[in-house]
Amino acid sequence: MRNYKLIFLAVILLGFIGLGVKTVTKANNKLKLKDIQIQSKQSDLLQTELKFQQLNTNLQKELEAKTQDQEKIKKLEEEKKQLQEKEQKLQAELQAKAKTKADEQARIASAASKAVGVQKAYAASGNFYKDFIYQHESGNRTTAVNSIGCRGLGQACPGTKLPCGDDYACQDAWFTNYAMTRYGSWEAAYNWWTVHRWW
Repeated sequence: MRNYKLIFLAVILLGFIGLGVKTVTKANNKLKLKDIQIQSKQSDLLQTELKFQQLNTNLQKELEAKTQDQEKIKKLEEEKKQLQEKEQKLQAELQAKAKTKADEQARIASAASKAVGVQKAYAASGNFYKDFIYQHESGNRTTAVNSIGCRGLGQACPGTKLPCGDDYACQDAWFTNYAMTRYGSWEAAYNWWTVHRWW
């Protein structure tokens, strides 16, 4: 029976690690896409700069030749202005993409750190769902009491209805009965808790 518990714990842990790896992989794919978008913007910016230089050269030739075609000069200057605005817009977009990439990298690092922390916190657990609720409700302390008088591992409200003192086994049995009676399983209780932040 103990081997089954260990196998079950190992399967849960592997699934949890797999979920963390999948999250990090997905985020890395997003980063690669952002890199491609940044490279595309850089290419657009380079082409715009080349057009801008060519336009400047053409404008200079027109002015040096003292051409009388003022309409053409006006058109070239308007195009120059449009290209300058486009260049500024592309530079702003490039900076925004770079900032988004940096923010995404920070988010990935934070998510990876949290995933490792959660794996460590529940690696030795026999029941992930129960331990998750105990940890988030009371820090897994039988003596925990909140500001409105809820107490114990699972924070019974009011605390007076918990028939145990600070005995862990008694509290664990009482909260297990509560989870089974109200939700049908610890997993169902966990699913409720993750949505409502209470149970």
